[in-house]
Amino acid sequence: MKVTHHVFAIALAGCSSISMQAQNDVSSIAGVFEKYETDLLINTEQKPGSKKSEKQVSKLAYNPKMLNMFMANSISTYLASSKDISLQKYYAILESGDGSLFLGYNLMFRNDNISRLKHIVNVGLKTDLEDNFSAIISDNKINPEMALNLKYTGIQRGKIFFGKNHREAVEEYRNRYLKKKYEEDLKKYKDTINDNTELETKLKYASTLTEKEKKELIKEEFSTQYEKIAADEEKFITSHKMYNSVVTGWFTIESYIPLASREYKISPSPSVFTTVDEKFYNFSTNISYTRMQKWSTLKTLYSTVNVGVYNNNNILTKKLKAYKYETVTDQGGGNQTVTDSKDAYAGNYFAAISASLKGELVCFFIKDIAGISLAAEAVFGDFSARNWKIGLPVSLKDKDDKPSVNVELQFKEVFKNHYFGISAGYAFGKFFK
Repeated sequence: MKVTHHVFAIALAGCSSISMQAQNDVSSIAGVFEKYETDLLINTEQKPGSKKSEKQVSKLAYNPKMLNMFMANSISTYLASSKDISLQKYYAILESGDGSLFLGYNLMFRNDNISRLKHIVNVGLKTDLEDNFSAIISDNKINPEMALNLKYTGIQRGKIFFGKNHREAVEEYRNRYLKKKYEEDLKKYKDTINDNTELETKLKYASTLTEKEKKELIKEEFSTQYEKIAADEEKFITSHKMYNSVVTGWFTIESYIPLASREYKISPSPSVFTTVDEKFYNFSTNISYTRMQKWSTLKTLYSTVNVGVYNNNNILTKKLKAYKYETVTDQGGGNQTVTDSKDAYAGNYFAAISASLKGELVCFFIKDIAGISLAAEAVFGDFSARNWKIGLPVSLKDKDDKPSVNVELQFKEVFKNHYFGISAGYAFGKFFK
Protein backbone atom coordinates (compact mmCIF):
# COMPACT_ATOMS: atom_id res chain seq x y z
CA MET A 1 0.00 0.00 0.00
CA LYS A 2 1.38 3.37 -0.95
CA VAL A 3 1.57 5.73 2.01
CA THR A 4 1.17 9.44 1.45
CA HIS A 5 3.82 11.36 3.38
CA HIS A 6 3.15 14.70 5.00
CA VAL A 7 5.37 17.08 6.86
CA PHE A 8 4.39 19.48 9.60
CA ALA A 9 6.75 22.22 10.72
CA ILE A 10 6.37 23.33 14.30
CA ALA A 11 5.52 27.01 13.96
CA LEU A 12 3.72 28.57 16.87
CA ALA A 13 4.11 32.27 16.21
CA GLY A 14 0.47 32.57 15.23
CA CYS A 15 -0.92 30.51 18.10
CA SER A 16 -2.50 32.46 20.89
CA SER A 17 -1.43 31.58 24.39
CA ILE A 18 -3.60 29.42 26.60
CA SER A 19 -3.79 32.01 29.32
CA MET A 20 -5.13 34.64 26.92
CA GLN A 21 -7.95 32.30 25.98
CA ALA A 22 -8.87 31.35 29.51
CA GLN A 23 -11.71 33.31 31.02
CA ASN A 24 -11.65 34.66 34.53
CA ASP A 25 -14.10 32.19 36.11
CA VAL A 26 -13.64 28.55 37.09
CA SER A 27 -16.28 27.33 34.63
CA SER A 28 -14.00 28.34 31.74
CA ILE A 29 -11.72 25.39 32.61
CA ALA A 30 -14.46 23.06 31.39
CA GLY A 31 -13.67 24.29 27.86
CA VAL A 32 -10.02 23.16 27.85
CA PHE A 33 -10.58 20.33 25.38
CA GLU A 34 -12.50 22.65 23.08
CA LYS A 35 -9.48 24.98 23.13
CA TYR A 36 -7.20 22.01 22.41
CA GLU A 37 -9.26 21.22 19.29
CA THR A 38 -9.41 24.89 18.24
CA ASP A 39 -5.60 25.01 18.20
CA LEU A 40 -5.68 22.42 15.42
CA LEU A 41 -7.33 24.92 13.08
CA ILE A 42 -5.27 27.37 11.01
CA ASN A 43 -6.16 30.01 8.45
CA THR A 44 -4.69 29.54 4.98
CA GLU A 45 -4.71 32.00 2.09
CA GLN A 46 -5.89 30.97 -1.36
CA LYS A 47 -3.21 30.73 -4.04
CA PRO A 48 -2.72 33.85 -6.23
CA GLY A 49 -5.10 33.85 -9.22
CA SER A 50 -7.70 31.77 -7.41
CA LYS A 51 -11.32 32.81 -7.93
CA LYS A 52 -11.81 32.82 -4.17
CA SER A 53 -9.77 35.33 -2.20
CA GLU A 54 -11.23 34.67 1.23
CA LYS A 55 -9.29 32.76 3.87
CA GLN A 56 -9.74 29.03 4.19
CA VAL A 57 -9.63 27.06 7.44
CA SER A 58 -7.68 23.82 7.46
CA LYS A 59 -7.02 21.33 10.23
CA LEU A 60 -3.61 20.20 11.41
CA ALA A 61 -2.90 16.55 12.08
CA TYR A 62 -1.16 17.23 15.39
CA ASN A 63 -1.71 19.85 18.05
CA PRO A 64 1.23 22.33 17.84
CA LYS A 65 1.65 22.61 21.61
CA MET A 66 1.64 18.82 21.97
CA LEU A 67 4.38 18.69 19.33
CA ASN A 68 6.47 21.10 21.40
CA MET A 69 6.42 18.50 24.17
CA PHE A 70 7.07 15.67 21.71
CA MET A 71 10.05 17.42 20.09
CA ALA A 72 11.67 18.41 23.39
CA ASN A 73 11.43 14.81 24.62
CA SER A 74 12.97 13.59 21.36
CA ILE A 75 16.17 15.62 21.53
CA SER A 76 17.26 14.58 25.01
CA THR A 77 17.83 10.90 24.27
CA TYR A 78 21.65 10.71 24.49
CA LEU A 79 23.61 12.18 27.39
CA ALA A 80 27.21 11.00 27.63
CA SER A 81 29.08 14.20 28.50
CA SER A 82 28.61 17.85 29.42
CA LYS A 83 28.49 18.66 25.68
CA ASP A 84 25.16 16.84 25.19
CA ILE A 85 21.70 18.33 25.78
CA SER A 86 19.83 17.71 29.03
CA LEU A 87 16.36 19.06 29.82
CA GLN A 88 16.76 18.51 33.55
CA LYS A 89 16.89 21.76 35.52
CA TYR A 90 19.64 20.33 37.72
CA TYR A 91 21.76 17.37 36.66
CA ALA A 92 25.15 15.74 37.09
CA ILE A 93 27.31 13.66 34.77
CA LEU A 94 30.14 11.39 35.84
CA GLU A 95 32.56 10.93 32.92
CA SER A 96 34.99 8.03 33.10
CA GLY A 97 36.97 9.21 30.07
CA ASP A 98 38.66 12.04 31.96
CA GLY A 99 37.63 11.06 35.48
CA SER A 100 35.51 14.17 35.97
CA LEU A 101 32.24 15.18 37.58
CA PHE A 102 30.03 17.78 35.89
CA LEU A 103 27.28 19.61 37.78
CA GLY A 104 24.88 21.50 35.51
CA TYR A 105 22.02 23.97 35.83
CA ASN A 106 19.70 24.76 32.90
CA LEU A 107 17.70 27.88 32.12
CA MET A 108 15.18 26.99 29.39
CA PHE A 109 12.97 30.10 29.23
CA ARG A 110 9.68 28.20 28.93
CA ASN A 111 6.77 28.36 31.35
CA ASP A 112 5.55 24.80 30.82
CA ASN A 113 6.18 21.63 28.86
CA ILE A 114 3.94 22.66 25.96
CA SER A 115 5.77 25.88 25.15
CA ARG A 116 8.28 25.68 22.32
CA LEU A 117 11.83 25.01 23.48
CA LYS A 118 13.97 27.68 21.77
CA HIS A 119 16.90 28.46 24.05
CA ILE A 120 18.89 26.68 26.74
CA VAL A 121 21.51 28.47 28.82
CA ASN A 122 23.63 26.06 30.81
CA VAL A 123 25.92 26.97 33.70
CA GLY A 124 28.08 24.12 34.93
CA LEU A 125 30.98 23.30 37.19
CA LYS A 126 33.42 20.61 36.12
CA THR A 127 36.01 19.07 38.39
CA ASP A 128 38.26 16.03 38.53
CA LEU A 129 37.73 13.06 40.83
CA GLU A 130 40.57 11.33 42.64
CA ASP A 131 39.72 8.39 44.90
CA ASN A 132 36.02 9.38 44.53
CA PHE A 133 36.81 12.82 45.98
CA SER A 134 37.14 16.25 44.42
CA ALA A 135 39.18 18.85 46.27
CA ILE A 136 37.97 22.42 45.85
CA ILE A 137 40.90 23.98 47.71
CA SER A 138 44.16 22.16 48.43
CA ASP A 139 47.26 23.68 50.05
CA ASN A 140 45.47 27.05 50.03
CA LYS A 141 45.09 26.88 46.24
CA ILE A 142 41.99 26.37 44.07
CA ASN A 143 41.96 23.00 42.34
CA PRO A 144 43.40 23.68 38.83
CA GLU A 145 41.10 21.00 37.39
CA MET A 146 37.98 22.89 38.51
CA ALA A 147 36.38 24.97 35.78
CA LEU A 148 33.28 26.93 34.92
CA ASN A 149 31.45 25.69 31.84
CA LEU A 150 29.10 28.12 30.05
CA LYS A 151 26.94 26.95 27.16
CA TYR A 152 24.19 28.43 25.03
CA THR A 153 22.03 26.23 22.78
CA GLY A 154 19.61 27.59 20.19
CA ILE A 155 17.12 24.97 19.00
CA GLN A 156 15.57 25.12 15.54
CA ARG A 157 11.94 24.48 14.64
CA GLY A 158 11.42 20.77 14.22
CA LYS A 159 9.60 18.85 11.52
CA ILE A 160 7.53 15.70 11.83
CA PHE A 161 6.95 13.40 8.85
CA PHE A 162 3.87 11.21 8.88
CA GLY A 163 1.48 9.26 6.67
CA LYS A 164 -2.26 9.43 6.11
CA ASN A 165 -2.74 6.33 8.26
CA HIS A 166 -0.98 8.05 11.17
CA ARG A 167 -3.21 11.11 10.91
CA GLU A 168 -6.38 9.06 10.84
CA ALA A 169 -5.32 6.98 13.85
CA VAL A 170 -4.43 10.06 15.94
CA GLU A 171 -7.72 11.78 15.06
CA GLU A 172 -9.67 8.64 15.98
CA TYR A 173 -7.83 8.38 19.33
CA ARG A 174 -8.46 12.06 20.04
CA ASN A 175 -12.15 11.97 19.14
CA ARG A 176 -13.09 8.58 20.60
CA TYR A 177 -10.93 8.47 23.72
CA LEU A 178 -9.41 11.81 24.73
CA LYS A 179 -12.54 13.87 24.08
CA LYS A 180 -14.75 11.50 26.05
CA LYS A 181 -12.26 11.20 28.91
CA TYR A 182 -11.55 14.89 29.41
CA GLU A 183 -14.98 16.31 28.71
CA GLU A 184 -16.33 13.96 31.38
CA ASP A 185 -13.52 14.82 33.78
CA LEU A 186 -13.87 18.59 33.23
CA LYS A 187 -17.64 18.66 33.88
CA LYS A 188 -16.98 19.33 37.55
CA TYR A 189 -15.79 22.83 36.67
CA LYS A 190 -19.21 23.68 35.19
CA ASP A 191 -20.93 23.28 38.54
CA THR A 192 -20.89 26.82 39.94
CA ILE A 193 -23.03 25.92 42.97
CA ASN A 194 -20.96 23.21 44.65
CA ASP A 195 -17.22 23.32 45.33
CA ASN A 196 -16.15 20.19 43.46
CA THR A 197 -12.48 20.98 43.05
CA GLU A 198 -9.55 22.01 45.21
CA LEU A 199 -9.23 25.19 43.15
CA GLU A 200 -12.82 26.26 43.89
CA THR A 201 -12.33 25.68 47.60
CA LYS A 202 -9.13 27.67 47.59
CA LEU A 203 -10.72 30.58 45.73
CA LYS A 204 -13.73 30.62 48.04
CA TYR A 205 -12.01 30.47 51.41
CA ALA A 206 -8.67 32.20 50.74
CA SER A 207 -9.78 35.71 51.65
CA THR A 208 -6.26 37.10 51.28
CA LEU A 209 -6.17 36.47 47.53
CA THR A 210 -6.58 39.50 45.28
CA GLU A 211 -8.68 39.36 42.12
CA LYS A 212 -5.52 39.32 40.04
CA GLU A 213 -4.16 36.35 42.01
CA LYS A 214 -7.46 34.49 41.60
CA LYS A 215 -7.34 35.02 37.83
CA GLU A 216 -3.77 33.70 37.72
CA LEU A 217 -4.78 30.56 39.62
CA ILE A 218 -7.58 29.91 37.13
CA LYS A 219 -5.20 30.39 34.20
CA GLU A 220 -2.67 28.04 35.78
CA GLU A 221 -5.31 25.35 36.23
CA PHE A 222 -6.47 25.85 32.63
CA SER A 223 -2.87 25.38 31.45
CA THR A 224 -2.37 22.32 33.68
CA GLN A 225 -5.44 20.57 32.26
CA TYR A 226 -4.37 21.46 28.70
CA GLU A 227 -0.94 19.96 29.35
CA LYS A 228 -2.51 16.73 30.61
CA ILE A 229 -4.37 16.32 27.31
CA ALA A 230 -1.20 17.03 25.34
CA ALA A 231 0.79 14.52 27.44
CA ASP A 232 -1.84 11.82 26.82
CA GLU A 233 -1.76 12.37 23.07
CA GLU A 234 2.06 12.59 23.00
CA LYS A 235 2.29 9.26 24.84
CA PHE A 236 -0.08 7.65 22.31
CA ILE A 237 1.95 8.96 19.36
CA THR A 238 5.24 7.79 20.84
CA SER A 239 4.17 4.36 22.06
CA HIS A 240 2.18 3.51 18.91
CA LYS A 241 4.72 5.07 16.49
CA MET A 242 2.22 7.46 14.91
CA TYR A 243 4.85 9.15 12.69
CA ASN A 244 7.61 8.24 10.25
CA SER A 245 10.40 10.45 11.57
CA VAL A 246 11.23 13.76 13.22
CA VAL A 247 14.04 16.16 12.28
CA THR A 248 15.49 19.04 14.26
CA GLY A 249 18.82 20.73 14.92
CA TRP A 250 20.58 23.03 17.35
CA PHE A 251 23.49 25.47 17.47
CA THR A 252 25.77 25.52 20.50
CA ILE A 253 28.37 27.96 21.80
CA GLU A 254 30.39 26.63 24.73
CA SER A 255 33.28 28.00 26.79
CA TYR A 256 35.40 26.14 29.32
CA ILE A 257 36.93 28.56 31.84
CA PRO A 258 39.32 27.12 34.46
CA LEU A 259 39.19 28.75 37.89
CA ALA A 260 42.97 28.41 38.29
CA SER A 261 46.01 27.58 36.18
CA ARG A 262 47.77 24.24 36.14
CA GLU A 263 51.38 23.98 37.21
CA TYR A 264 53.83 21.62 35.52
CA LYS A 265 57.29 20.77 36.81
CA ILE A 266 59.72 20.67 33.87
CA SER A 267 63.21 19.24 33.80
CA PRO A 268 65.66 19.63 30.88
CA SER A 269 66.26 15.86 30.77
CA PRO A 270 65.52 12.65 32.68
CA SER A 271 68.98 12.81 34.29
CA VAL A 272 68.67 16.38 35.66
CA PHE A 273 66.96 16.73 39.03
CA THR A 274 66.54 20.54 38.82
CA THR A 275 63.05 21.60 37.66
CA VAL A 276 61.20 24.81 36.82
CA ASP A 277 57.45 25.49 37.21
CA GLU A 278 55.39 26.27 34.11
CA LYS A 279 51.85 27.59 34.44
CA PHE A 280 49.16 26.63 31.94
CA TYR A 281 45.62 27.99 31.59
CA ASN A 282 43.48 25.26 30.02
CA PHE A 283 40.68 27.26 28.34
CA SER A 284 38.61 26.33 25.28
CA THR A 285 35.72 27.68 23.18
CA ASN A 286 33.61 25.64 20.74
CA ILE A 287 30.87 26.42 18.25
CA SER A 288 28.89 23.49 16.88
CA TYR A 289 25.80 22.51 14.95
CA THR A 290 23.98 19.20 15.43
CA ARG A 291 21.24 17.77 13.23
CA MET A 292 19.11 14.97 14.61
CA GLN A 293 16.77 12.67 12.72
CA LYS A 294 14.81 10.09 14.68
CA TRP A 295 12.68 7.38 13.10
CA SER A 296 9.71 5.66 14.67
CA THR A 297 11.55 2.38 14.07
CA LEU A 298 13.80 3.39 17.02
CA LYS A 299 16.73 4.52 14.90
CA THR A 300 18.42 7.88 15.50
CA LEU A 301 21.15 9.72 13.60
CA TYR A 302 23.13 12.64 15.05
CA SER A 303 25.39 14.65 12.71
CA THR A 304 27.66 17.25 14.32
CA VAL A 305 30.15 19.79 12.99
CA ASN A 306 32.34 21.54 15.57
CA VAL A 307 34.83 24.41 15.32
CA GLY A 308 37.01 24.96 18.37
CA VAL A 309 39.84 27.08 19.74
CA TYR A 310 41.78 25.98 22.80
CA ASN A 311 45.05 26.32 24.67
CA ASN A 312 47.37 23.39 24.00
CA ASN A 313 50.82 22.13 24.99
CA ASN A 314 53.17 19.24 24.29
CA ILE A 315 52.23 17.54 27.57
CA LEU A 316 48.60 17.25 26.50
CA THR A 317 49.73 15.89 23.11
CA LYS A 318 51.86 13.26 24.92
CA LYS A 319 55.14 14.55 23.47
CA LEU A 320 56.71 15.00 26.90
CA LYS A 321 56.92 12.07 29.28
CA ALA A 322 56.69 12.18 33.07
CA TYR A 323 59.51 10.85 35.23
CA LYS A 324 59.98 10.32 38.95
CA TYR A 325 63.04 12.12 40.29
CA GLU A 326 64.62 11.05 43.57
CA THR A 327 67.57 12.29 45.62
CA VAL A 328 69.37 9.44 47.35
CA THR A 329 71.69 10.15 50.31
CA ASP A 330 74.40 7.76 51.50
CA GLN A 331 73.92 7.15 55.23
CA GLY A 332 77.12 5.19 55.62
CA GLY A 333 77.57 1.54 56.34
CA GLY A 334 76.08 0.69 52.97
CA ASN A 335 72.76 2.33 53.84
CA GLN A 336 70.99 4.79 51.51
CA THR A 337 67.82 6.79 51.93
CA VAL A 338 65.59 8.85 49.62
CA THR A 339 65.62 12.44 50.92
CA ASP A 340 63.62 14.08 48.12
CA SER A 341 61.20 12.88 45.47
CA LYS A 342 59.10 14.61 42.82
CA ASP A 343 57.37 13.96 39.50
CA ALA A 344 58.30 16.10 36.51
CA TYR A 345 58.18 16.16 32.71
CA ALA A 346 61.48 15.94 30.86
CA GLY A 347 62.24 17.97 27.74
CA ASN A 348 61.50 21.35 26.21
CA TYR A 349 58.03 22.50 27.29
CA PHE A 350 55.98 24.40 24.71
CA ALA A 351 52.41 25.81 24.71
CA ALA A 352 50.37 27.39 21.90
CA ILE A 353 46.80 28.04 20.75
CA SER A 354 45.27 25.29 18.60
CA ALA A 355 42.22 25.45 16.32
CA SER A 356 40.18 22.41 15.34
CA LEU A 357 37.51 21.34 12.89
CA LYS A 358 35.63 18.17 13.85
CA GLY A 359 32.86 16.13 12.28
CA GLU A 360 31.01 13.33 14.05
CA LEU A 361 28.24 10.86 13.19
CA VAL A 362 26.43 8.88 15.88
CA CYS A 363 23.87 6.36 14.69
CA PHE A 364 21.70 4.27 17.00
CA PHE A 365 20.18 1.50 14.90
CA ILE A 366 19.42 -1.19 17.49
CA LYS A 367 16.24 -0.10 19.31
CA ASP A 368 17.74 3.35 19.96
CA ILE A 369 20.07 1.68 22.47
CA ALA A 370 23.19 0.61 20.55
CA GLY A 371 24.90 1.78 17.39
CA ILE A 372 28.12 3.14 15.91
CA SER A 373 29.94 6.48 16.07
CA LEU A 374 32.54 7.90 13.69
CA ALA A 375 34.56 11.07 14.23
CA ALA A 376 37.35 12.88 12.39
CA GLU A 377 39.20 15.99 13.56
CA ALA A 378 41.77 18.29 11.98
CA VAL A 379 43.91 20.31 14.41
CA PHE A 380 45.65 23.42 13.10
CA GLY A 381 48.61 25.38 14.48
CA ASP A 382 51.90 24.31 16.03
CA PHE A 383 50.30 21.05 17.18
CA SER A 384 48.70 20.13 13.86
CA ALA A 385 47.27 16.62 13.72
CA ARG A 386 44.60 14.45 12.16
CA ASN A 387 42.65 12.64 14.85
CA TRP A 388 39.90 10.04 14.43
CA LYS A 389 37.65 7.77 16.46
CA ILE A 390 35.50 4.69 15.88
CA GLY A 391 33.10 3.81 18.66
CA LEU A 392 30.27 1.45 19.59
CA PRO A 393 27.92 3.44 21.88
CA VAL A 394 25.31 1.90 24.15
CA SER A 395 22.72 4.14 25.83
CA LEU A 396 20.66 2.72 28.68
CA LYS A 397 17.44 4.51 29.62
CA ASP A 398 15.50 4.83 32.85
CA LYS A 399 11.79 4.08 33.27
CA ASP A 400 10.95 7.50 31.76
CA ASP A 401 13.06 6.70 28.67
CA LYS A 402 15.69 9.26 29.68
CA PRO A 403 19.41 8.45 29.25
CA SER A 404 21.07 7.34 32.48
CA VAL A 405 24.13 5.25 31.56
CA ASN A 406 26.02 5.74 28.28
CA VAL A 407 28.95 3.47 27.49
CA GLU A 408 31.13 3.53 24.38
CA LEU A 409 33.80 1.06 23.28
CA GLN A 410 36.37 3.22 21.43
CA PHE A 411 39.36 2.83 19.16
CA LYS A 412 40.96 6.17 18.39
CA GLU A 413 44.05 8.07 17.31
CA VAL A 414 44.82 11.34 19.12
CA PHE A 415 48.00 13.23 18.17
CA LYS A 416 49.44 10.02 16.65
CA ASN A 417 48.83 8.06 19.85
CA HIS A 418 46.48 5.09 19.60
CA TYR A 419 44.01 4.10 22.30
CA PHE A 420 41.54 1.28 22.77
CA GLY A 421 39.17 1.33 25.71
CA ILE A 422 35.80 2.19 27.18
CA SER A 423 34.36 5.64 27.84
CA ALA A 424 31.33 5.92 30.11
CA GLY A 425 28.99 8.70 31.15
CA TYR A 426 26.56 8.39 34.05
CA ALA A 427 23.75 10.96 34.13
CA PHE A 428 22.08 11.85 37.41
CA GLY A 429 19.04 14.07 37.03
CA LYS A 430 16.16 12.59 39.00
CA PHE A 431 18.08 13.01 42.28
CA PHE A 432 18.09 16.80 41.87
CA LYS A 433 14.85 18.69 42.44
